[in-house]
Amino acid sequence: MAGEPSHFEVGVPDAARAKAFFGELFDWSFTTTTGDNAWVETRGVRGGLHDGDEDRSVVVYFRVDDIAAAVRQCGSSAARQMTQTQPSPAAVSFPAGTTRDSSSAFTSPPSAA
Repeated sequence: MAGEPSHFEVGVPDAARAKAFFGELFDWSFTTTTGDNAWVETRGVRGGLHDGDEDRSVVVYFRVDDIAAAVRQCGSSAARQMTQTQPSPAAVSFPAGTTRDSSSAFTSPPSAA
């Protein structure tokens, strides 16, 4: 559904420590991908966890029916600089800051061929 969070990414300096912390705190489970990076399984939205982020960041992606329309509606300069990122199995993601700090993005379901 449009406007619903589709997934999130957590950037941390040390993914192994973060998995132990969030796993105990929130009962999250992890599927390790590369190194200690992992997919995050929660009781709600699926996420990703990656290390090497000394600044620590959280990015939330929101599902929309039409990425171009959502970008036009938000009208921010970050949205006008929209670029495609690595597709996930469930959605194609396009960074498009919807807040002044550019901390969110849109996703749209892949088109049926």
